Amino acid sequence: MYGESFSLAFSVLAYASFRRQKFVKGGIWAGLASATRPPGILLMVLLLSEGYSCLRERRKAIAVALAALLTASGIGLFFLYSWIAFGDPLVPIKIHQAPGWRGGFALPFSSIALAFRQTFDASYSSLPFDAWFGLLFIALACRGDAQLPRSYAVYSVLSLAMPLFTVGGCGR
Repeated sequence: MYGESFSLAFSVLAYASFRRQKFVKGGIWAGLASATRPPGILLMVLLLSEGYSCLRERRKAIAVALAALLTASGIGLFFLYSWIAFGDPLVPIKIHQAPGWRGGFALPFSSIALAFRQTFDASYSSLPFDAWFGLLFIALACRGDAQLPRSYAVYSVLSLAMPLFTVGGCGR
């Protein structure tokens, strides 16, 4: 089963809760999002963005701190599960770095440079298509803060840029 639809639903619910300053409830949703897909941990940026103004009030500051722990708990529990089930908490990362998966970390935007080099190749590859549209959406997200809250734009740019730090990049 793919976790993208769950991750999207949990992320929207988390963000809506953060905007309403229901930080603990949002932290639970964000924790579920980070348990389903690793980019869910980026919801921490939204939490801090929305909760920054509330840090002066003791009660709300505690709620923001608890929400941050809950956000990180999802991916933390997934790594704990991996450790118990497979004896290594980082087994999901290691599998993606194995030969044949084209995974692993890379210098920022190295995958997009590869995609641009492949743009005019005769062979078909979805990598250039994904790269050009990835850049388009990053540009739109950067411009989006004129119409939407800045935290939307920051989260969008981070989410779109995340695959660009891998060997497989945006064409995976």
